[in-house]
Amino acid sequence: MVAGARPNGSDTEQAMALARSLKDFAPDLGNFFGTLEDSRKQAMEQAYESKLGGLTLDEVKAKVAEGRIDNYDDPYFQAALHKGIGIKQAQADILDLQSRMAGQKTDNGDPIDPTDPDAIDHAKSALYQQRMGQYEGNEYFTSGYLPLLDQVGSQLTTAAAEGRNSKLKTAAIDTAGAAIEQTLSNGKASGADINTTLAGINSSRAGLMKVYNFAPQDWDNILLATADKYADRGDATTASAILDYRNEAGGSLSGKLSLSPKVSAIREKALAQQSKTNSEAFINARVQARQMASNGEDPSDYIASVEGKAPGTFSASERVALSDQALDRQRTLRAQQEEATARFAIDQQNANAKNAILAHNMAGSEPPRGSDMIPAGLTLTDVQVPKYSYGKSEPEMITYTAEQQRNDLAQRYFNQPDRPGETPSQRFERESLWAEANGITDGASWMSIAKSAPAALSVAGATGNIQSTNMKSLQTGYATYNALRTRGSDNYLARLLPQDTRDTYEGIRFLTTEGGQTFEDAARTVAKSRFDESKLTVEDKTIRASKLEDAVSGITSSLRDGWFSGPSGGGQGLAISNPGDIQARIRDLAQRLVVNGLPQDVAVAQAAKRVQDTTVNINGYATSSLGLPDGIAPAAEQYAQQWIKDHPEDELEAKDLKFVPLNDTGGGFAMVDARGGLGRSIIPYVSPQAIMKSYQDLKLGQLQDARAAEAARRENNARNAKDRLSTGSAPQASSAATSGQGPVNVSGFVKGVADENLQAQTEASEAGANGQYVPIEPAPGIPPQSITDLIGKLTGLGVDTAPGSKGQH
Repeated sequence: MVAGARPNGSDTEQAMALARSLKDFAPDLGNFFGTLEDSRKQAMEQAYESKLGGLTLDEVKAKVAEGRIDNYDDPYFQAALHKGIGIKQAQADILDLQSRMAGQKTDNGDPIDPTDPDAIDHAKSALYQQRMGQYEGNEYFTSGYLPLLDQVGSQLTTAAAEGRNSKLKTAAIDTAGAAIEQTLSNGKASGADINTTLAGINSSRAGLMKVYNFAPQDWDNILLATADKYADRGDATTASAILDYRNEAGGSLSGKLSLSPKVSAIREKALAQQSKTNSEAFINARVQARQMASNGEDPSDYIASVEGKAPGTFSASERVALSDQALDRQRTLRAQQEEATARFAIDQQNANAKNAILAHNMAGSEPPRGSDMIPAGLTLTDVQVPKYSYGKSEPEMITYTAEQQRNDLAQRYFNQPDRPGETPSQRFERESLWAEANGITDGASWMSIAKSAPAALSVAGATGNIQSTNMKSLQTGYATYNALRTRGSDNYLARLLPQDTRDTYEGIRFLTTEGGQTFEDAARTVAKSRFDESKLTVEDKTIRASKLEDAVSGITSSLRDGWFSGPSGGGQGLAISNPGDIQARIRDLAQRLVVNGLPQDVAVAQAAKRVQDTTVNINGYATSSLGLPDGIAPAAEQYAQQWIKDHPEDELEAKDLKFVPLNDTGGGFAMVDARGGLGRSIIPYVSPQAIMKSYQDLKLGQLQDARAAEAARRENNARNAKDRLSTGSAPQASSAATSGQGPVNVSGFVKGVADENLQAQTEASEAGANGQYVPIEPAPGIPPQSITDLIGKLTGLGVDTAPGSKGQH
């Protein structure tokens, strides 16, 4: 309580003192004032309790020392203070009660079970003694601490006892169920009749129920659960045997089991699962055989193995038809391969013919690599070249025009390697200017088409109708813009194209990619909205921009944490260093969508989703994922770590360096320090493809190392097996056996070889599907012989090594 008058004032206290002095002279009046005093005491304590507001003792003493509390010695104040402290301490101790028991031990040195009621009582008493000593038996503290501790402690004790009993009961039921299931499994493995096994279980029922303290209902539930497990596996025979068992006296495993409503459900499930399993196996076998035939692989051996297990799966006519289909497919594939080879050779012939013309024209005048100009005075003329076609014995002569020659010549320079320190946008600018300077038609028309095409929208008017010729021109300009956008930077586009032109193309692009419109519909939408836009006043546009800014700010602030704050928010788990870039991207996209015909709320939502779906967090830098390969983030991180290792001479500390994109085009990456500034040793341009290849090479190397180690281990095991077989000595414990893997098994080794090759091919196929190049090759050290030859090589026995066969030298 802060400095000030005490509750009720000094006049009341004087009256109370007078009342106490009158007790002997006026008992009734004294009793009345005694009751009043008790009420006042309770009111005083409550008033102090509300003023204290849950302060700790140390906090109160600090305020006393500061002079902010002047009634610390008031007994009512002390009562309220220590009662509140007692309640607060009890609450903390209760929350901490079980955790305090962790690590404690009994008098015998055994760990204390946190669910043991006696242990809880022991811990509670220890806490009570500790607090009473700490507060020197303060009665006010005790009045707040002890009742609450006793109440909740008793609840903990009761809950712990119930939980302990339930836990023990559950464990006992699980143990008994596992024992019954293991007994059935052992009996089946030994060939015993299932009813004989069940008779043994039945004879031990009384003993098991006594040991585990089971009630009859518990036993019934164990049997039902066991039968249900076999039903799930499709083993209707075992499930039914458990439910139907009767001993010689006519008793079942459980006298009331047959009355359970679950019995019929278990029977039906077991039969249905068994039928489903058989049906699936039948269907899968036929699908597999047909697939083999479609791939040109003879399914005869596979069909024979299936028929050995499930006769009648294939009819005789089906076997013949599938074998014939496999042969036909083999012929087709062979013919396709031959045709592809021939077409490739023809394409090479045609290319060589044109290359010869180019080489002749450039003979003696070809500029050095990197020249920006075609040699002055070079004259190109139309010439006749042969064109070979598949299926024709003789080529036809076609005209290879001077313009085509000039364009093909330009491609030689477009495809040259990047110059040192050159960014993608710089390269693109150099190539386009070179093309214009040398009169290359395609290059010269890039800019003019991109600039002039949007004019087709201006004649559409309020209806949005665009003539077919204008639509075609717009499509060409849009394709050109996309090419520029993909290869150039934003600054480069801004210098080449007006903002209005870029917004037109962006509107079409967003409406087609995000709005799901066709190109024609998107172009009409943009044309109509541009007409409507022209009718707006400056004030209208300002108001709209302000509303859009509010909407963007609201959605970005609500989504940002969910994107990047960490796993709990569903994000990528990394803080970003450029949140402003995200807001700018959403704002820019939303503005363009609004201008090009989308309602504001739809535009903002689509822009936010677009940015979220196309943003990747690379070393703490949020950038557009457009144009970047999948998995670029971990690859860039690994590349950065390797770069740091390879450049120890850099002045910046390695821990302060990271690898981030230079811009949002995916064009290149650079090393920066922790403050975001470029470091001294800069990598001006590293393509995403180079980063991914480095990452894939690392992973492939790790995979090959692992395969090599495994192959060496298998080869060593196989050599030991061969030595033992050739000498006739008894099997000895090998390194595999001593490591817990058991003796070498030759047939298992052969299967492992086949599995390993299959795994290698699967991994390579998956990598290829992801755009990676991983060569398919056998595991290191594995000879390419057939399985039969491989067995003979490993064992020295050129005969069948199937189980039960006898090998001969």
